[in-house]
Amino acid sequence: MAKMSAGAGQAARPRYFDPDVEVDPLIRRHITLPPFGSGKNDPLVTGASGQTYPVWAVYLNYVSANRDVARTMWNYGDDLNAEQIEAVRRFALAYPDVVMPHVTAALNG
Repeated sequence: MAKMSAGAGQAARPRYFDPDVEVDPLIRRHITLPPFGSGKNDPLVTGASGQTYPVWAVYLNYVSANRDVARTMWNYGDDLNAEQIEAVRRFALAYPDVVMPHVTAALNG
């Protein structure tokens, strides 16, 4: 499970992301964890093609596209839809400890 923490003003969330008990319906529907035992435990979003993308990478692409959903969809060849990108955005806000270290490193690197 991915380690999480609740931010100020947010409803209390479990310390670890668990898609089975997630309260946000979009996050629960679109964000998953890789199979147990795989090399990384990064939360994923699955495109229409079946390709999986790390949530942090999609969020980084979204931020790099000036938070433009249509441009982000285009960058993924329309493999991801607007609802999936919204789920990624919500996940980044709800679980910044998982997403933002990767995004900050990429933006500052």
